[in-house]
Amino acid sequence: MFFSGGLSSFAVAHHLKTNYPNDNILLYFTDTKWEDEDLYRFIAEVSDRLQLPMLTHSSGIDPVQLMIKQHIIFNSRMGNCSSILKMRVADQYLKKGIIPPIEGWRNKQYLKSDDFITNATLYFGISFDEYHRTKAIKENWQPFNVEFPLCKVFYDYDELLKKHSIEKPQMYLKGFTHNNCKGRCVKAGKGHYKLLYNEDRTTFNEINSIEHQLSL
Repeated sequence: MFFSGGLSSFAVAHHLKTNYPNDNILLYFTDTKWEDEDLYRFIAEVSDRLQLPMLTHSSGIDPVQLMIKQHIIFNSRMGNCSSILKMRVADQYLKKGIIPPIEGWRNKQYLKSDDFITNATLYFGISFDEYHRTKAIKENWQPFNVEFPLCKVFYDYDELLKKHSIEKPQMYLKGFTHNNCKGRCVKAGKGHYKLLYNEDRTTFNEINSIEHQLSL
């Protein structure tokens, strides 16, 4: 299952562990190297508490390094971070067997078989309010079978966190709706950056400085 470090993907991990305990379940995390420090704590605890193996892959560069490499400043209309640092890494590995520059395992002892790609079903943390995204995701991941459990089943995330004794990621506690890139998403709007300004001035100033430097 594609494990982003968000609450929805955590709920899917719980769903799979609960309903298919004997299957060869793998948490797959593609790292942009630009995440909030607490995200890494969270994904490690999910892997530990649910006793599920987690495979981490990364291209080895972060979004800023990618912008420098492509000679462009990403913005609300164009951002290649996810498509290159996450989707391309996963696509090349799952469809072509290409291992990226950085690979890491956690709790590999829980892996039931080394072959977790052949005839695999891919699971995504897409919930019913994002159902419009499912068609494109299915088309992109052909010929794999793709499932979206949260489009059919509702989970109370707070109850699941309590059940597994896992603390909610800090980004949610600050008021953000996701746990991606420490709130530094280049495609975010004014409201998002106002929240970042109020809740994490250090990170906001860092982004401001990076934008000025890349503009020179």
